[in-house]
This record gives sequence, C-alpha cells and structure tokens, in this order.
Amino acid sequence: MSIDSYIQTLKHIKDEILRSRYQIAKVANKKMLFLYFKVGNVISTKVAKEKWGSKTIEKLSADLQNELKGLRGFSSANLKKMKQFYEVWQLFIDEDILQNENSPLLAGQFKKNEHKNSSLATNQLKESNKAISSLLTNQLVKHFTSVCFTAHYEIITKTKSLEAKVFYITKTAQEFWTVETLKHNFKNDLFKPEYLGKMNFYLSALDEYVKQEYEKPSIGIILCKEKKNKIVEFSFRDFDKAMGVATYNTGKKLPEKYQNILPDAKTLKKLMD
Repeated sequence: MSIDSYIQTLKHIKDEILRSRYQIAKVANKKMLFLYFKVGNVISTKVAKEKWGSKTIEKLSADLQNELKGLRGFSSANLKKMKQFYEVWQLFIDEDILQNENSPLLAGQFKKNEHKNSSLATNQLKESNKAISSLLTNQLVKHFTSVCFTAHYEIITKTKSLEAKVFYITKTAQEFWTVETLKHNFKNDLFKPEYLGKMNFYLSALDEYVKQEYEKPSIGIILCKEKKNKIVEFSFRDFDKAMGVATYNTGKKLPEKYQNILPDAKTLKKLMD
C-alpha cells in the first residue's frame, strides 16, 4: 500500500463527507425556514382575524409539545418570533410557496413589484420598487436560505431598513458568521448601508442651499473600519450622487511628520479644559 495514495484517498473521502454534511445542513436549514415562515403566517393570521393573544399562543405551544413528544423549538416565545419573521418578510417572499409543502423556500423568488394592504408593512411600502428590485437578487436568495433562523431573528430585530437587513444577511452568509459574531458586529455598529441614504440626503441639501452656482456638485466620503468591494458595489448601486468609501486606521501616536505641526494629545486636553 502506497502511503501517498492512502493519504489522498483519506482526504478524498473526508472531503466528500464534509461536502455531504454541508449540503444536508443547507437543505435542512432551508426546510426549517420554510416551516417557520408557514407557522408564522398561520399565527399572524389568527392574531389579526381571531384576536389571539399571548395566552392562546402559550396554550398552542404546550399542546404542540404534548402532542409531539420531544418537540423542540416551538416554545411560545419562538412561535412569536416566527410570527415576526413572517410579518417582516411577507412583502418580499412569494406566498405561492405556501401552497406547496415540497417547494423550497423562495422558489418563486422574492417579490419585487407587488404590494399588500397591510398596516404592518406601511413603512416598508414607502421604499421604491426600483430599490427593492435591485436589492433582492438571485444571489440573495441563496444567502437568505443559508442563514439560520436565530441569526435571521437577530437581523430583523436589530435593523430597520431593508438595505440593512440585506447587508447583514449577505455578510452572515458570505463570511460564515456565527450568531455571536453577528451580535458582536451589531454592538460595534458595523459599515451600514443606510448611511448611504443619509449621505445622499445631506448632499442634496448641501447642493440646494449652500453650493454656489460656480461650484461643482458636492462629494461625500463615508469612512468605515473595513470594506468589501462587493458590499460597496451592492450598496451604491442605485445612488447617483458622488460618494466614496474609504477605510481608516487609528493609532495612539501622532505620525512623525505631523508632530511639529499639530499639538499632541496632552496639549489638546489642556486647551479643552
């Protein structure tokens, strides 16, 4: 037996096992999200039409666990999370998938041009169809279904705009963030796509009320701790203002070339006291 041949065979089989496990996990996660979306739809409808309250949802949870021994993930708290998950994404996920249990989540793609008469979605309906269409891409469908439900819940509760949700779903999927990593990045206030909207607003105001006729249109620069070119490209897609993104580094010491020009930290502190 050749040692090299054996090592190659071992590696090959190991890679196949890991690849298979990954594929199984992806399918399982997609199915789970589909199930939670459906359950969330049922509970949301019952709350709206039959005025279900917390007590009824708690009873439902208890009865489900009594009927299905060993059932996990369907506590009353989780049922409420499923309801919220459905209500956040109902505008963008085609409900045709609810008619076919075997359809993969998002099989009909995200909705791009349809609106619902739902008070829950009033703010989201204000976002333009053009922006929604550009954000909800085929690639996002893959990202969406690879992110676990717990991470999805963190994202929908910690973000307000659709752009921010898409940003964090994409980052979580592409960089294989754990839920803890996601929480950490929320605390650190990571490069938010909604800053582009704010910058666009400020540039418009500046050009309207401050810029002189002989001056060129204003330019905005957004500083961030880190940047990924694809994320930047994705975020800037529908903005026509002149904006740029740059990373920066911080340090405790003033660079040598500026030491005789700018005051040091102690001097600045004295001036401010």
